[in-house]
Amino acid sequence: MGGYFRIVLILGALVVFFFVLRKLKKTEMSIANSVFWLLFVASLVIAAVFPQIAFFCSDLLGIESPSNFIFLYVIAFLFIKCFTLTVEVSKLGEKVNVLSQEIALKENRALMEDRAAKAHAVPEPATCANATDEQTN
Repeated sequence: MGGYFRIVLILGALVVFFFVLRKLKKTEMSIANSVFWLLFVASLVIAAVFPQIAFFCSDLLGIESPSNFIFLYVIAFLFIKCFTLTVEVSKLGEKVNVLSQEIALKENRALMEDRAAKAHAVPEPATCANATDEQTN
């Protein structure tokens, strides 16, 4: 793993680190997601500072180049994140469906109660003022 690749790896990790911190300050990212990304950044920095880890893992897995191992690691990491986000989106979509059905049922129930109240309403008796208004028209 060359020096240029290590520098690019550290710079990329720093960019992600500052991006995550910025999103945290603006409260646009949950703490659980930020921990995931910060661990990812830390692992990339460790791999760049101690390239022996990448050499060992690439030899262990039979990968020819440590840089190929790093790419595989990043792809696997992002694949896992994509899968967890897909599960989370599915759960949120189901919650949206349930909530919209509950709202529709409550609105329907309120509409039916209004109709029932109007159907059983007793008409108001005509008052003297109403009777004189009707006679003049």
